[in-house]
Amino acid sequence: MVLASKRRFARVRVGFPRRLSITVNPPCAWPRFGKTSCVTETFQPRDAQKYEAALRRFDAENSRDPNSEDSRPRELLYAQRLTDWVLRLCQDASEVLRLAARCQHICRWEIPRASYPMTRPGYLKWRADLKKFHAQKAGDILREIGYDETVIRRVQDLNLKKNFPDDPETRVPPISTRRPCRQNCR
Repeated sequence: MVLASKRRFARVRVGFPRRLSITVNPPCAWPRFGKTSCVTETFQPRDAQKYEAALRRFDAENSRDPNSEDSRPRELLYAQRLTDWVLRLCQDASEVLRLAARCQHICRWEIPRASYPMTRPGYLKWRADLKKFHAQKAGDILREIGYDETVIRRVQDLNLKKNFPDDPETRVPPISTRRPCRQNCR
């Protein structure tokens, strides 16, 4: 990590393979977390009320997390940080990508790791079941709010990481940490 000693905007190299590495500003320059629910002049969802309602519902579900970090529910913080990070990497992120980022780990504490065997196959099964659970939970919430099935299916596909790496939105690092986004995220 490079510290900003003399230069005002030092850069930090993120540890991807050499040909895929990206450069980001240091953590001190990152935006404050939790300020991503607003609609801006550059981002206008199809229905701002539905979008805001979805974010509020996702946050309400995650605020029930019994685990805390800095005296706030851990999954609520994680969802806000993930949304902020997606917006940092991809300022023109679609409504669907923003929704998928916010609900990627919704109610994660409900399926504890300890309920699966502590082996690699147990871990992989836990992760696969979590992805399905998150996609189902997000779909139920979006359906309840009134989103159409194409948006719901797309959010679920991003949570399930379908069509990776062919789909550019699945390559945004928080959605899939395997490789950085190369398209539509400049």
